[in-house]
Amino acid sequence: MNSWSQYPFVRIIIPFISGILIWIFFEIHFPPAILYSLIAISIVFHLLIRKRIFRMYRYTFYAGIVFQITILLSANHLCFVNTDINNENNYTRFINDGDFAIVKICEPLSEKEKSVSAEVAFYYFRNNLDWKACSGKAIIYFRKETAALQLHYGDFILVKNNFSRVNASKNPDEFNYQKFLYYKNIYATAFLDSSQFNSLHFSRQNPVWQFTFWLRQKSIDAFAKYISLDRERAVADALVIGDRDNMSFALMQSYSSTGVIHVLAVSGLHVAILYALLELLTFFIRKRKHGKFYQAIIILIIIWLFALVTGLSGSVTRAATMFTFITVGKAFRR
Repeated sequence: MNSWSQYPFVRIIIPFISGILIWIFFEIHFPPAILYSLIAISIVFHLLIRKRIFRMYRYTFYAGIVFQITILLSANHLCFVNTDINNENNYTRFINDGDFAIVKICEPLSEKEKSVSAEVAFYYFRNNLDWKACSGKAIIYFRKETAALQLHYGDFILVKNNFSRVNASKNPDEFNYQKFLYYKNIYATAFLDSSQFNSLHFSRQNPVWQFTFWLRQKSIDAFAKYISLDRERAVADALVIGDRDNMSFALMQSYSSTGVIHVLAVSGLHVAILYALLELLTFFIRKRKHGKFYQAIIILIIIWLFALVTGLSGSVTRAATMFTFITVGKAFRR
């Protein structure tokens, strides 16, 4: 028996990752027509192989190759489609000519010493008195004034087009902030004072995100209540829920210069610790009828709530997904 056949996920993930990397590093996008043709060929191959009458089993190697290439091209196309700047309605098409835009605030405002900032999503851009639907995300820095502090997640605002593209780092060894934002589909930033934006007094909120933002704020308030020292409270916010807004620049520099800045990032280890604690705290539920399923449901709800509260970072989402498979597998004794 071919030992390679025992690892189907590995066989799928290698071409899948390859397709993504081809787009990320070389920006090569294969025509969708090739992908659709290979999908059709792959389906025909596998249908014929199942029919003994055609004696196609001798060509299973070629069917496998076609399937692997199909996975590679599918990942490449998905990565291309999910890179928002490739969308023909992306706001970067209008950034040089437009004068006003309608945007939605996508998260609670982050308050700094002299400004407040938020990630926004574009809905419309005005170009030569003509409003055009558009898409994409940007970061807006508001001057710290009363009008800005009254904005909330989900609010729609009319803003002046002060947007400029994020500049590439000039030092080759410097942190590439442009690429960091590019991978988050953010391509521009703007700084506005109170005279350059107006609230449209209209709000649209996702109830799931609204709940998680509320839960996140409750966690921050709890730390503020029980930890009186500012520095220790800021570290606790960063360690437990991944919120660094209250960390001073000097404190961030001290962690960075000692090479331990990574400890302030919520990672998969946090999910592992949470999973281990939940397993210990809910052991008694397994003794009941269908208890292992109730235990699995409780663990999954809490793990994914934690993932949402911490912002669904890559490492946390990856770990939460892994422990989801482990929890479901244990529940079904698989």
